[in-house]
Amino acid sequence: MAHGNTATNRWLPTSVAGVLRYRQLVFHGAIHQLRISYAATLIGPLWSFVIPTFSILVYAVVLRNVMADRLASAGHGSSYALYVCSGALPWIFFADALTKTTRCLTENSHLLTRLPVPEEVYLVQTTLAVGFSFVGSLLPLVLICWIAGATPSWTCLLLPLASVVWLLTALGMGTVLGVVNVYFRDISQLIQAAMPVLFWSLPIAYVDNILPSALRGALPFHPLFPAMQLFRSMINGTPLRWTHILAATVWVVLSLSAGIIVLDLNRRSIRDEL
Repeated sequence: MAHGNTATNRWLPTSVAGVLRYRQLVFHGAIHQLRISYAATLIGPLWSFVIPTFSILVYAVVLRNVMADRLASAGHGSSYALYVCSGALPWIFFADALTKTTRCLTENSHLLTRLPVPEEVYLVQTTLAVGFSFVGSLLPLVLICWIAGATPSWTCLLLPLASVVWLLTALGMGTVLGVVNVYFRDISQLIQAAMPVLFWSLPIAYVDNILPSALRGALPFHPLFPAMQLFRSMINGTPLRWTHILAATVWVVLSLSAGIIVLDLNRRSIRDEL
């Protein structure tokens, strides 16, 4: 299972080299996680789209009358259902990836203490398993947009790239939190409690023009806001802003760098704690 050019990998951070070396294990492990998740279910992987759809419908039905006028006054050309869908779908998979990577090291402690497989392999395969479900939900999303009256644009072809941005951000953040969770097991519970706060910190189910000017001005600095705007632009076929592309890239680099540094600094003590 271990593959890779050691002459090349020695110049890479330990975590990155480990993923490249065990890339086949990462891929097959992610597929295995998917199979376990949907084993013995009638519709299998389709649940990865059905469950988010129900969540999105709740917001679309409950808040439609309240937010429809706000959406029009903000100059959004899409319907409120499409607005919620384009924000909630990436959020749902981001939240899933973040919570799973936060628990990943402790849940795989029986493997980490017995096998010489590096920690990053389990973290990446967990995120990749969520990513397969995420990308698989994009085609039904485009179909829903078409049914809702939106004309799919060529920018829909870029949705897998936008999905990667969300998943890499979740991987970086989840790696940091996962390492901390090894030492302080309450972290995974705190993350679950913080998820609603993080959800409502983004204009997913509401329009940002309802926020006070101070909060609205702070939105561009939110780690997930640029990625969300890119995803929405691709769904709606509106021009992609280079500021959103740059900011999303910066947040991905920062989160992954933080994850790599924290994991590499604590590599020796993680297994002792487990």
